[in-house]
Amino acid sequence: MARLILKRRERREGLRRSTAAVAGFAIVAMSAAPAGAIVGGEPESGPVARRLVQVGVCTGVVLARDVVLTAAHCVTGNVKWRDAQGQMRSIPTRESSIAPAFKPGETNPGIPTIDLSLLRLRDSLPAPFVPAELSAEPVRLDERVVITGFGESIQGYAESAGALRSAAMRVIEPFGYESEAIWMERGGAAGACKGDSGGAVTRDGPVVGVITSILGYCGYRTRAILLGPQKRWIDGAMDGWGRKASWRAPAE
Repeated sequence: MARLILKRRERREGLRRSTAAVAGFAIVAMSAAPAGAIVGGEPESGPVARRLVQVGVCTGVVLARDVVLTAAHCVTGNVKWRDAQGQMRSIPTRESSIAPAFKPGETNPGIPTIDLSLLRLRDSLPAPFVPAELSAEPVRLDERVVITGFGESIQGYAESAGALRSAAMRVIEPFGYESEAIWMERGGAAGACKGDSGGAVTRDGPVVGVITSILGYCGYRTRAILLGPQKRWIDGAMDGWGRKASWRAPAE
């Protein structure tokens, strides 16, 4: 299973607990940990690569050839991808639907906010992009999931963003269980960073959540909104556009 996103933990002494919003990612700052080494991850080129695009400086999940799901704080900017020749292509957004429970600017980890938005594009994405399969099944403590995004592989280096990477993560409960969100970690060795907002959280194939924020530094803890509790909003918005999301049938 692919691992994620090169992450460098930089030494910061005396950092007070505070919150900060960073373009392309909501970051909750906390006391600094000792400096760590650069840890590695692997580029993602499997099936999920045909289901993810860049949205401005963020990531997005393809739900239809002209509909992309991303984080609500990422609604600005065109949807982008590289063609077979490596050239960057883009499509502007026609309209958007933001989750009703989204609280703009809210990064307090104890206050749930549904940081999700659907984007309807002015044109259709070309092949080989295909809609992602979604899952509304619950995700439980200690389950293994995979996060995937186009974010920075080295924190603070914008040049390290733009390549799709993945990492296996474990679901944890650092602030008490949120029924609409999950927190994930991998021992401080891997996690999301700036630009991964809107990226996919997958479990055995289907997308179960969307990356929205991190705690502390890149690679420490990653938060995602689960799609199951948002199914009614997703289906309703897409139905209004004459589109339909692909949901995996519930396990019996």
